Amino acid sequence: MNWERVKLSDVVLINPRPTQLNDDETISFVPMSSVSDTSQRITAEEERAYVDVKKGYTAFSRGDILLAKITPCFENGKLAIAEIENQNGYGSTEFHVIRVDKQRLDIRYLYHFLRQKKILIEGEKKMTGSAGQRRVPKSFLEFLQIPLPPLPIQHRIAAVLDEVDLLRRKRERGVLAIDKLAAATFQEIFGDVVKNTRGFEIYRFGAIATARLGKMLDKNLQTSDEPKQYLRNINVQWDRLKIDELNTMTFTKAEMSKFSLLYGDLLVCEGGEVGRAAIWRDEIQDCYFQKALHRIRPDSEKVLSEYLLHYLWQMASRGGLKDFVTVATIAHLTGEKMALLPVPIPPMSEQIKFKTAYDEIREQQAAHSKALSELDSFAVSLQARAFAGELALRNLEPAY
Repeated sequence: MNWERVKLSDVVLINPRPTQLNDDETISFVPMSSVSDTSQRITAEEERAYVDVKKGYTAFSRGDILLAKITPCFENGKLAIAEIENQNGYGSTEFHVIRVDKQRLDIRYLYHFLRQKKILIEGEKKMTGSAGQRRVPKSFLEFLQIPLPPLPIQHRIAAVLDEVDLLRRKRERGVLAIDKLAAATFQEIFGDVVKNTRGFEIYRFGAIATARLGKMLDKNLQTSDEPKQYLRNINVQWDRLKIDELNTMTFTKAEMSKFSLLYGDLLVCEGGEVGRAAIWRDEIQDCYFQKALHRIRPDSEKVLSEYLLHYLWQMASRGGLKDFVTVATIAHLTGEKMALLPVPIPPMSEQIKFKTAYDEIREQQAAHSKALSELDSFAVSLQARAFAGELALRNLEPAY
């Protein structure tokens, strides 16, 4: 279809001026950690007084889109419609705020448009700033071209993509139920590892495993000679790896040795969702990892990767990492801090017992994850067709 294409700034306000409120007025506060990079939703909000947030935070309103601008949150797809309890909200300074012109643009149409992988790739290329603090500039959004069909068509496209999202969430709930089974099995065998209720001997993380951050991506040093695939923060989800779309960069022979991956290595996110981890099981050959990830190699005589994975899961989900996280503009788990983590170490016989049960659970996870991956691929294809005007949307064109 021959749809008009416009600059995004023609149909939205980007980072609009905040509304002046009374100091005692209640607002919804949304930190970066409350925007999920898997479901693209706000998972939690806090109520605060306006006087406590009017300086040093980003203002938004109910119905605005919040889009993370800092690495790796942007690449991870952290964005959400601000479906908050109060009319006014404040949050991280690392959000871009997008407010649509409702006479021209459907909010959910824009939401699905911004979720496209190609938009995230384009935005990553436009980032400015130093390593670790790179951000998507406002200008990227201002000049972003968006197809603008009539509003009825936008509504229909958004509804179709919403239906696919609903199917994905149902499948994700199935995966989550299996994840909960693994967590329940872990707690049944080991008790509460955050409080160490079973009284296991405590070791510092650095005494039971070696850790290394991956290679810093420097586009100025890249060549066309044999680029290698590598894992980024976004590729490491809890207890699973997303390897369908891997980026590449150049690694020297020395770097290939330094940043190689061995079966059983544990990959841990340094930033974003701090501590998120998955085990490398030789999913593909000749793959490496970027600096946003820690590669953990456990001392196999003391601890198994499967135990450490679920230990980190318990610590991250229950606030056990908060005293070990460095916070500047975004939370980071540095190698130095991670080495100090106290880890209760159960007898190896009990760890093996858990691994046996966990391996059986993983078979169920694999079946559900395969179905979810297929649904993800379908969703990506549907997005591309929708914004290219290739969906069969009959009877929705306005009559002239």
